[in-house]
Amino acid sequence: MMDVRAINPKLIPAAETNLDDKQIVIGVEIDGEARAYLRDAFDDPQKHLVCDKVADVPIAVTHCDRSRCTRVFTQEDPSLPFDIRIGGWRSDDTMELVVNETRYSQKADNVPLKSLPFVEMTWEQWRRLYPDSLIYVGQQLMN
Repeated sequence: MMDVRAINPKLIPAAETNLDDKQIVIGVEIDGEARAYLRDAFDDPQKHLVCDKVADVPIAVTHCDRSRCTRVFTQEDPSLPFDIRIGGWRSDDTMELVVNETRYSQKADNVPLKSLPFVEMTWEQWRRLYPDSLIYVGQQLMN
């Protein structure tokens, strides 16, 4: 299985982007730090996972372009290794997550990670709420 994820993604200050205001972003706020992820950046099958840190909290943003399912995860214990990968497409028509070498549907309730709240809204709406936010707009993936 190919391990393809964006790790420590390149982030751009909101004021330096020229995104269309109607673009949809996945927004996360942790301890007052806001971060946006351009949803279209996840549309390539090799780019459905971004591993990042927001307010020193390790997070994994997953988005399936087929089902439009988005989830944001963190570890219950941030001192543990964060082992999450995309495993492909499942027979139940969901994207597969591989967490600590065990396979789960992206939509499963039993993924052994803590789900974090997020929002999906237009870039214009996000920028109004969080003008100093950083945004991920896509990048060459790293292992």
